[in-house]
Amino acid sequence: MAAVRACLRPFPLVLALGVLACSEGSPAPTMPPPLATPVGNLLLYDPTGPIHVVEAASGEGREVSRFGEPFMWVSASLGSDGHVALGGSTGVGQPDRGIRQLDLRSGNVTTLISSVDRTVLFAAARLSPDGTTLALTGIGITAPGRVSTVTMDLDSGVQTLKFIAPAEAPNQYLADLQWLPDQSGLIAIEYGIDSAWVVHFELASGTITRLTEAMPTARGILTLDLAPDGETIAYNTPEGHLRFMKRSGEPAGGFPADLVGRFPTFSPDGTMLAWSLAPGVDMEVTGVWFHRFADGKEWPLTPANGRLTWVLDWE
Repeated sequence: MAAVRACLRPFPLVLALGVLACSEGSPAPTMPPPLATPVGNLLLYDPTGPIHVVEAASGEGREVSRFGEPFMWVSASLGSDGHVALGGSTGVGQPDRGIRQLDLRSGNVTTLISSVDRTVLFAAARLSPDGTTLALTGIGITAPGRVSTVTMDLDSGVQTLKFIAPAEAPNQYLADLQWLPDQSGLIAIEYGIDSAWVVHFELASGTITRLTEAMPTARGILTLDLAPDGETIAYNTPEGHLRFMKRSGEPAGGFPADLVGRFPTFSPDGTMLAWSLAPGVDMEVTGVWFHRFADGKEWPLTPANGRLTWVLDWE
């Protein structure tokens, strides 16, 4: 009651708004939303060969592939708890080479394409968001020795040619394929003889729109990732600087400008980035780190002396 009486006493006009604090219906203070913490699983590569799935929250991992089985290489995310990879072994038996899915939660392996001609060499593979279509880039898919990109309907097995290197540029190809959410096209890296570009590839017309200036490829590989909303692209320059841009090719504001490394990978909710740190001028990758966009906080996922240094995916 004393508090009520205090509110009813006369008070100066400049303090009139203070009555809101005493009124029964005054709103509670608005608390800022909690900052995001890492969730899900990351697929990390050891340059000596083994591939691990690592829990984002704890950093605990398990080996899922060694010496080429069940994956000889890992290409690109399935978009939902998995990865596309080319199976096969360098050891005895030489099992069928196929496109397989690894579920990052359960560790289950599913064969999407059971067998592939041994003259076909894949450079990239990615499953569409609705899980019905594979986008594949490789040598020999449509013609011996020719690089091409096709889409494959998984139900029927029908392949549709989308891009093939022209006669005047036989080394041109698309890699690091990333489906747009509406499946109208891909964000990819276009490789030429000695240069590369981040591009938008429209599937209906086959039009390639270059989003960056030409980047020389002699100093190292280029990598990219597309944010879950399909609006922001993260990529590394040949010198190893991480850059963020919109799908239009314009710089994306509000993202860090000082990250150095390769293999940028957005978290499933788009609030964080995992990337392979490369602090020196020689671009040797030394570990995997997180960056939280909300406050700029950065911290390591893997120990400084760990061998898991290539971020392949985060689901």
